[in-house]
Amino acid sequence: MHQLGHPFGAIVHFATFTTRPLGKSLFFVFTLTIFGFVQSIWAAQPSKTSDGSNNPQFSVASVKRVHKNIEIEEGNVRPGLTTTTSSLRAHNTNLRDCLQWAYNVKTYQLLGPDWLNTEKYEIEAKSDEPVSEEQMRLMLRQLLAERFKMQLEKEDRELPVYALVVDHLGSGLHTTQASNASVKLSPPGFRLVFRKEPLSELANTLSTLSFIDRPVVDRTKLSGEYDFSIDLTAAVRNNDTPSSGPGAVDSPGVSAFTLIREQLGLKMAASKAAFDVLVVQHAERIPTEN
Repeated sequence: MHQLGHPFGAIVHFATFTTRPLGKSLFFVFTLTIFGFVQSIWAAQPSKTSDGSNNPQFSVASVKRVHKNIEIEEGNVRPGLTTTTSSLRAHNTNLRDCLQWAYNVKTYQLLGPDWLNTEKYEIEAKSDEPVSEEQMRLMLRQLLAERFKMQLEKEDRELPVYALVVDHLGSGLHTTQASNASVKLSPPGFRLVFRKEPLSELANTLSTLSFIDRPVVDRTKLSGEYDFSIDLTAAVRNNDTPSSGPGAVDSPGVSAFTLIREQLGLKMAASKAAFDVLVVQHAERIPTEN
């Protein structure tokens, strides 16, 4: 779930977590686009699972627009999307977060109107039988398409990124001694601890931080798995992102860019990279309810 102001754009309620859902498994397979033209449009039609069978639909579903912020009214119930094997609930959640989960894409891979971030919704849906996570995502896609009259286009676009590369002095990374892969947030402060992870996972994690203003891609050419940690507390405190244009990756004070270079021997250079993106071409702000 996304919450502005928190260092993690997509993970806000966990002290210990794994970034694999944001990293290695966070891919969406697209058909090819030719010369940048749109290949197809998603609309409200039956989805299919990977084996080609019709995706099961929710037996009961309620979709309502929230007319005021209800976060405080329900005490400990936090905004966000939660699932079980047979149910889904999006509480006081914007449509962007629902789409990102349904299509398993990152924030920068979803383009659409600003109200996708600001309008909040209550969605509750149940299935008659247990389903896999893949099926649950497909079921949510279909529900959103039907209730919001939604049309999505898929495109290939070149986006500004930070390229993670080895600093000219070399990196201080050591190959792994751990038996299990993990990424943990170690309090106090904002210290990230990586065990048995490739540097692509570091890039994926950095891409989720709200104080880094564009995606990070791994171009270190280091292919091993490593144990390392990085303390970004000062960067969180300063919320220090570059603001003077491409290439200006060091701001006054202590930035994430400085900390990454000093602690890991890596640097982030302004660059560009091609991404498959989803573009919301049409969606009704007020959904068809129940």
